Amino acid sequence: MEHLELFKDLEKIDNIGACFFYLNSTSSVYFVAPQIKDLFRCALDDIKKCIQTLDKSEDLENFEYRNIEKGLNILLDLQIESILDETFHSFINSYVYLAYNVNKNTLNSSIIDNKCLQILRYTGNKLTLNETLILFKSVSNRLTKWKEFLPPSFRLSEHYYKIIRGND
Repeated sequence: MEHLELFKDLEKIDNIGACFFYLNSTSSVYFVAPQIKDLFRCALDDIKKCIQTLDKSEDLENFEYRNIEKGLNILLDLQIESILDETFHSFINSYVYLAYNVNKNTLNSSIIDNKCLQILRYTGNKLTLNETLILFKSVSNRLTKWKEFLPPSFRLSEHYYKIIRGND
């Protein structure tokens, strides 16, 4: 698949600055834990260093891809669990385009490539049938696990409701 955006245009678009601005703003309600914000800051720093190194036509040494991939995993989970607002969608698109293009120009990992494209299909509501089935299985498994951890008050309320209806 061809590049989603031209790699050289990334600095003109200033995706990195937009991502940092979102992380530092009060509207970033999806990143409650400071560790998650720090992970994305580290990943964006890694991407910025990569772009600067490639602009200088230098060789990349010890480039850290794990933070970028962890960020993609978090975005996949957030899209499954939350209803996302338009501001967060623009953050997702900026981060994913950066990760995709850096990957295509350096590591060329099919795992990162597939995750980026899957996230973009989630945000664009263009999932394949197989991805939809995987999503439904994932949601079903999560709901099954949550059902096991229902507080006792819910079970008591259910029993009380049945008694009131006369079904017990």
